[in-house]
Parts: sequence; structure tokens; C-alpha cells
Amino acid sequence: MSLSSDRLHEIVSELISRPRHEKVRTLVHEILVNGLGAKSTELNFERQVPEVHGRIDALLGRTLFEFKSDLRREQRDAEAKIPDYLSQRETETGAHFIGVATDGAIFIPYELQDGTLVRFEAFSPQIDKPRELMAWLSSIVAVNVELEPTAEIVKRELGRSSLAWNVAKHELAAIWKEVGTHPDVVLKRDI
Repeated sequence: MSLSSDRLHEIVSELISRPRHEKVRTLVHEILVNGLGAKSTELNFERQVPEVHGRIDALLGRTLFEFKSDLRREQRDAEAKIPDYLSQRETETGAHFIGVATDGAIFIPYELQDGTLVRFEAFSPQIDKPRELMAWLSSIVAVNVELEPTAEIVKRELGRSSLAWNVAKHELAAIWKEVGTHPDVVLKRDI
């Protein structure tokens, strides 16, 4: 159940050609299941969201995917749907979710901050570095909880350019905004 280097190269080559919605979904599924070890049964496709009159293209853990044929034309549509999907999932579960819009050639992660959709740095797979796509997806969906604690992995997963660091930074800023002027907090900071 692993993805060979040749097959991963083929997948990335196909993805960067923007092969249309359904093919992108199939190829991302293959990477998540055969490359990252997610269980196919944990991937939920076309999840109905009646509250917002739509369907989440794919849901794995606390990450939802919105697949498009060409984000150059459809990014606005994705950015119109993702906030509703994120809001619904967060309200329903009480957990924080990440949304990813992709056409295969670009992967754009988003989150909701105070009800506003925030876009993080996009990722574009490269034909000569196909393993980077698996690494990036791994950091988004957190499929593998048994990561080796090497400097490179820690930097990729938690460093300043990681999605986790950006999400934590915004969450801490929101918490500080809430409590930063509280008299006890001001006193402790002054001391």
C-alpha cells in the first residue's frame, strides 16, 4: 500500500496539467490513501451539507477539499463555498477545520478567523520534486502521527512557513486580543 516513485511522478505530472475535477479528486485520493496511509473509509466524498445547500467534495479528518477544474477561473467560486463548509463543520463538531481548494496545479489552504476566510500560502507541485506534494499534504491533513523528529520534518511541519505555525499564530493573536487588556494579565505582564 505504498506509492512508488514512478507512480507519484505520474500523478504529479497529471495533476499539474489540471485534468478536471473528477480526475483531481481521484489522484488526490490515491496520494492520501496509497502515499500517506489514510484509510479509504476515512475519506468522505460529496458529503451533503444541507444547512448551506451544498456538498463538500472530500473530507478527511479536519481537512476539507474543494476540487476545481481550473482555479484560475474558479477561485472565487471556491472561496464562496469554503467559508460555509468550514463554518458548518466547526459548528457541528466544535473543532477547527482547514479547507483546501485545488485544481491539481495549485493547492490553496484556508481557514476561518472570526468568521472571515483567510488564505494561506499556496502550494504548487513540481514535476521534478513530486515527494514535496506528499509532504505538503501530510502537513495539511495530519494523517501520519508517527513522524520522525528530524530537523527537516520539524521545520516542515511546525516552522514559520508551515500551515500549522500560521494557524497557531492567528489563534494566539485572537486569544491575546480577548485577554490582553484584562487587569490580571496586564499586571502579570508588567511584573
